[in-house]
Amino acid sequence: MSDDSIDDATRRAILKGVAGTLGVSAVGGLATAHPGAGDHGPEGHDHPAEDATGVDWRGYHSLGGVGSESVSGRPDDPHYGGISELKVHDDLAYVGILSSRDPTIDRGMAILDVSAYTRAESEAELERAEMTVLSFLPNENGGASVMDVRPSADGNYVFVSKQAIAVLYGDEEVRTEPDSAGTSPEAGSIQAVDVRDPGDPEVVGRWSAYGLGVHNADHLRIGGTDYVFAVKGPIGVNAGIYVVRFDRTTGSMSLVNYWSNEKNHAAPVRDARLRLLPPRHPGRARPTDRRPGRVRRGPE
Repeated sequence: MSDDSIDDATRRAILKGVAGTLGVSAVGGLATAHPGAGDHGPEGHDHPAEDATGVDWRGYHSLGGVGSESVSGRPDDPHYGGISELKVHDDLAYVGILSSRDPTIDRGMAILDVSAYTRAESEAELERAEMTVLSFLPNENGGASVMDVRPSADGNYVFVSKQAIAVLYGDEEVRTEPDSAGTSPEAGSIQAVDVRDPGDPEVVGRWSAYGLGVHNADHLRIGGTDYVFAVKGPIGVNAGIYVVRFDRTTGSMSLVNYWSNEKNHAAPVRDARLRLLPPRHPGRARPTDRRPGRVRRGPE
């Protein structure tokens, strides 16, 4: 191993640092505004240091458009809006876009190739590395905001959680195709996105979540079936944890179970293969040591 090679710990830190519209740090931590000082990438790719403490900046992408850091990721070519979430899976980064203003309208999620960073084996390779935006998934509903993105374990799908934030504040976003989707309070939803072609992602499934929509979600594949565990709320009779089944063949998404703190703590079982255990009550003996609120598979 050469003196300028990168160890596994540093490579993991780089993965964690692909964050904050989008800054890459060799130490980790949250990016705040812009990358630190220093030469990076092609000539003229310098950036001013702003609010960077305890990190060594390696790269930056502003999400200005499709393309590499040096082509469409400079600070003077920004995305006009907010970023809500970022997940890295293998060589791809999925970025949830909270808001999208003119001139960068109609964006719900960005997909980036970060392989130049995740596969760098030397300081020299890391110095030359750049992230590249491969595509933007449009926001189907101008009244909704993307709150969370969750890739499946195999990397074939991303589950996007949306809440009706924009319409709640009467601040619906402009869309390139205004007639193709509404801006109603029912804008909250989960979307199943096929990302096998990251340059051309496709929404293949949807589940509408009335009220405030879905704030966060996780995905598990149980017995060959895909389930999305969605957190909906934060308050009211509709707040709770919802279990939604996703069919990869048809794209259908259907509710199979849920737990609500406002409805007697637990709801009836909706699917024979999933059962929700009742919560533990102080001072009450339990027949098993199973944890409260844990979803387990029932008999096939």
